[in-house]
Formats: sequence, C-alpha cells, structure tokens
Amino acid sequence: MQKITTLPSKEIPFGHAMLPYFPLEEGYKMTNSGALGVTPNYVLQARKAYYREIENNPDLSYRITHDQYLTERKGIVSKYLKASSSDIVLVENATEGVNSVLKSLKYKEGDVILLYDTMYRMVEEVSRFLMEKFKIEVVIMPTNKEILNSSKKLIGLAEEYITKYSNRIKVAVIDHVSSFPSIIFPVKELVQVFRENNILCLVDAAHALGQVDIDLQDLNPGKNNTFTIC
Repeated sequence: MQKITTLPSKEIPFGHAMLPYFPLEEGYKMTNSGALGVTPNYVLQARKAYYREIENNPDLSYRITHDQYLTERKGIVSKYLKASSSDIVLVENATEGVNSVLKSLKYKEGDVILLYDTMYRMVEEVSRFLMEKFKIEVVIMPTNKEILNSSKKLIGLAEEYITKYSNRIKVAVIDHVSSFPSIIFPVKELVQVFRENNILCLVDAAHALGQVDIDLQDLNPGKNNTFTIC
C-alpha cells in the first residue's frame, strides 16, 4: 500500500480510508489506540523539513524563526481550543504537560491528589512520586459500570470525596475522555464542582482533541482564585 505524505485534499471518512495517511506497517492491528498514538505521514514530513531548516542555519532558527513558528502555531491552537494564545504552552505530549503541572505545585504534608481510577497510568505514577517526595496522599476514587455510565454519579462521587477529605485536596485530576474504558467525562460540571470548593483541577485531555469540541473559554479557567488546566 502506498503511503500518502501530503495533506488530504478533502475530508476523508474514519476507518480504513485513513490508513494510507499513517506509517503503520502492513497487517498491523492496533487494538489499544488509547495507549499509543501514531503520527500522520504528512506531519512526519513537516517535522523532517523543520529539523532540516534548523540544521541548515541554526543561528537564524534559534534567534528568529523558532519564536516566529511558536507564535504562529500557538495562534492556530488557540483558535481551535477557543482560548487566548497567551494561555497556550506547547509541550511534547500530554505526559510532559501533566508532569509539568503537578510538579509545579507547592505541596505540604497531608495534601491530597484526587484521581478517578480510570486515570492514565502515567498520572498515577507521577502522583505517587510526589506522594513519596512531599509526604502527601494519593486518593483514588473507585468507579464501576453504573457510575461510568452516569454523569450524575461521576459528579456525585467527586462530591462525596470532597466532603470526605474536606480542605486537604490540593488538586484533582480528571480525564476529558478516558483511555480505558473510553468514557467522556462531564468536564464542565466537574470543573464547576471543584471550583466551588476552591480545589485546583487538572484536566487530562489527551484523547479529547479531535474527538470532542473543546471550548476553554466556556470552562472559564482561573475564576474565583482556582484554575482549570487542560
């Protein structure tokens, strides 16, 4: 099968019609796309061209064009997410973003990081690293099929744990679209619940981009001295 390295000329349907746009080897069956992503061929081509431009003239790149490219791309992302470009920070991937946010917070002994049990494994690992370093507690909210199929019950579970741990919760991490099982969380409502209780909220939205509409202005981050970070 010939691989396509240019942008699609028109919208193409999901499924096998998209396969030529990705570098997956013939016969490879991906059964857990929520764990590992694949970069489109035309993005890989653009990346190669960008690296070649850096090597051709590193002074020009690092002193001038790199910042120009960042500004341009942040502008594109900000329109897509409906946010100010000054609030956009480009990172390598969601793992780097979550690590950067959680490790930038100031913790005191006894603080709690609150997680749903559907969180991506990396989120739990960095949380437990912080637990050992700062003598804080990682609290995982258990779910089941009944809870996951009900936005009301997902919100109710959060409210239950907010009451249980009172003012100790430093930050709550929630998925926008969980990796396994694939559940769309009621992000706007959960953000509001945590905001009303003055709890920082970090939204891991790695699987949301391109699958659900995201409007950061509608989520209203930063209101009432709390922050919502996607």
